[in-house]
Amino acid sequence: MDEPIGHTPVLTRTVKNLLGVRPGETVVDLTVGFGGHARMFAEAVGATGTLVGLDVDPDSLDEARRALVESACRVQLINANFADVREALESIGIHRVDVLFADLGLNSSQIANAERGFSFQVDGPLDMRMGPDLQETAADLVNRLKERELGDLLYFNAQEFASRRIARRICEVRRDGRINT
Repeated sequence: MDEPIGHTPVLTRTVKNLLGVRPGETVVDLTVGFGGHARMFAEAVGATGTLVGLDVDPDSLDEARRALVESACRVQLINANFADVREALESIGIHRVDVLFADLGLNSSQIANAERGFSFQVDGPLDMRMGPDLQETAADLVNRLKERELGDLLYFNAQEFASRRIARRICEVRRDGRINT
């Protein structure tokens, strides 16, 4: 399997063995990304199976589409958040699923692209949105939230033990003006 530059799916053999995907099944990849795991699923379900891939990032869906173009199974790719899986499946008439898979997190190309705002190594806008349809950026949150809310956000979403100190410092810095990068 040739992977897009900068992206290698992890634990594919382990995932394949643990999920035991079989021919004819319907597999939903809730975070299809560039299609690395999805290609493995498509091969496993074969011509009689169905693969549904969801992703909130339209750029990732384009990559997945390229990766899955030669798949023998029925492939449906949907621009949606995994939280909306029920509605997404209903929209294409699927009412039964054999396997649900979610590989949560970022891929290296999202981090490497400074414009996405995920990198700590390259200066870029403080965006961090997984998809362009999401309204609120990380800059909006950093500049709007109170110190306690920022601390909670960092602690509960990033397991950052220095969350209170970081939140305090952010609030000090933003007194001089809006934080954008």
